[in-house]
Amino acid sequence: SLMPYTTFSGTTNTVLKGTKIDTKALLKSNLASLDIKQARFDLKDSSIASDYQATIYDLDRLFFISQRHLKGAIVATGELKKAKDLDFTLLSNFAGGKLDAKLHNDDFIAYINKMQTLDILDMLIYPKVFKSNIDGKVTYNLAEASGNFDAELKEGVFMPNQILDLTKQFAKVDLYKQKFVGNTNAVIKKEHITALLDLKSNTSSIYTKDTKLNSKTKQIDSDIKIVANNNPAIYVTLQGNVESPKVKVDASAIVKDEAKKAVKKEATKQLNKLFQKLF
Repeated sequence: SLMPYTTFSGTTNTVLKGTKIDTKALLKSNLASLDIKQARFDLKDSSIASDYQATIYDLDRLFFISQRHLKGAIVATGELKKAKDLDFTLLSNFAGGKLDAKLHNDDFIAYINKMQTLDILDMLIYPKVFKSNIDGKVTYNLAEASGNFDAELKEGVFMPNQILDLTKQFAKVDLYKQKFVGNTNAVIKKEHITALLDLKSNTSSIYTKDTKLNSKTKQIDSDIKIVANNNPAIYVTLQGNVESPKVKVDASAIVKDEAKKAVKKEATKQLNKLFQKLF
């Protein structure tokens, strides 16, 4: 994807002190703005050290870099150092929480603190199905385009979705009223993501592993096990686009259980009638 048409403007002030060149700059474009209080370039060893504040107005306009559509804006501050190694830091109040990230050459690590899943899903343009606080860690190697994501989910509640509607229909349990905690893990290899999700409330659980997600095409292939209020498990398969996947439900175990309960209830009723006639 090509870089969109971009206009630039800016002001710079540069001072030379021996082998060091200090620059203060304010650069603006219709993609982003960059405010630098001091960027120091050393002619002796060709090293660079700079602070920065970057404002990106529309993340989707960076598609030519990210190769995936994103929604929203971000303001970040940090430092850039380039000598023998490249080091880059990033701090941002983002998605209702904090993002603290560091890059050392090709190795990227980011800590997520008390972000909101709905805001993150909105940024990724994914369906907003689960609301919770999230604390996590991302490790990623730029050269290999691979990494891991581990996170804890707290105070989670579900937004309306087809899976829990079907669970309510078969299990007669409203999981929308329950609060969930749990963890998630994802292995990232370029656009291919393999994920695990393990959620529990006081009485119910939702579990999936080896969920396949393509971040570019937004195709998903997932098998989910739902146990609602200690009823027999319901198995759900999701396939297709994440925004409107095909949903298959196997509730045979819970249907059989309900049938057994109905037979037992009817048998008890008939026995009671018989005893009433005898005595």
